[in-house]
Amino acid sequence: MLLAALLALVWATSSRAGGILENDPNLVLHYDFETQPTNNTVFDSSGYGNHGIQFNTTNYLTYTNGTFGGTAAQFTYVNTFGTFQPMSQYAAITNLNGLLNMTNATFSAWLQFAPNTNAVVSILDCGYNYSLLSNSFQFPSGSNSWSFGRYGNFENFLRFWVFPASGGALQILTWPNNDGPNFMTTRLHLYTATIDCASNIATSYFDGVPFTNGPVGVPYLRVYGCKAMRWICVGAFCHNGTPQWGDDAYPNDGYFAGRMDDVRIYNRTLSANEVKALYQAARAVTLTSSAPQQLQISWRGQSNVSYQVESCADLTTQTWSAVGSPILSSGGVDFKTDNPTISPSFYRVRPLP
Repeated sequence: MLLAALLALVWATSSRAGGILENDPNLVLHYDFETQPTNNTVFDSSGYGNHGIQFNTTNYLTYTNGTFGGTAAQFTYVNTFGTFQPMSQYAAITNLNGLLNMTNATFSAWLQFAPNTNAVVSILDCGYNYSLLSNSFQFPSGSNSWSFGRYGNFENFLRFWVFPASGGALQILTWPNNDGPNFMTTRLHLYTATIDCASNIATSYFDGVPFTNGPVGVPYLRVYGCKAMRWICVGAFCHNGTPQWGDDAYPNDGYFAGRMDDVRIYNRTLSANEVKALYQAARAVTLTSSAPQQLQISWRGQSNVSYQVESCADLTTQTWSAVGSPILSSGGVDFKTDNPTISPSFYRVRPLP
């Protein structure tokens, strides 16, 4: 019975290491930050080849502890432009396989914001106000572009914006952003946006739970970047500039500071249950037999996050029961033991809000 339970447990908790959301052919960009083939490349593990390029060769990303014990990208302020615009790192997505035009889309990222005083912060950006483009009729690719970040003077909300052909900017989604002073958050949170242009509905999710929804306001999402080329900026605003460093004045604002992990773009709209699965997905769960008929479930937790081990006997009904009390992680390896009486038994480790 114990062997059967172990095998079932391994299979049931492998969603972050090759589960259905990773193997989805509509996952067109996935930065898990686990593989860095070269210093200037942010590797796209989706298989679509939408790698990020770090053009500023004197200011590369560093890497630190990520979600569930993996690796996250660390964006760190290094200097400032003028008196108030701090600069960190950025990556440029110039290959846009499956990203250029999307009628349906999902954007998702684990983020922790470092203390900062700049209210303008970008996570993913390719947008620009269409009416501000000179001879805008010559650049139709500027319409229906989009931006995901903090966009304005001392806002405390993360937002998703679209830039319609009529000009201006539409705020279609918001998230709670700061739970500490100076726009900071105290731990990684999952920010997700699902967008269905055909049905004209968008929904934001915070840690897997719906937060806001509203109309999309554009017929599809299009990557703009700048007049010269289409591109997406990770960690700063494109600002209608090129992705290269030093050939113009941009990027020069909206630099993100903090940790970023598991960045995903799907060119379809994930369901609420699928978004919840992104939040609940476990990684690096180790299973051992600590005594006859006894299992030990262990994982590397995130500091100051509580985890609940749960079990069920039937994945069809998905009736999960708590195994003991929640465990508050100190950032090391956490574990829980159980004495399964049903074969097979399925387990999951769920971070609590």
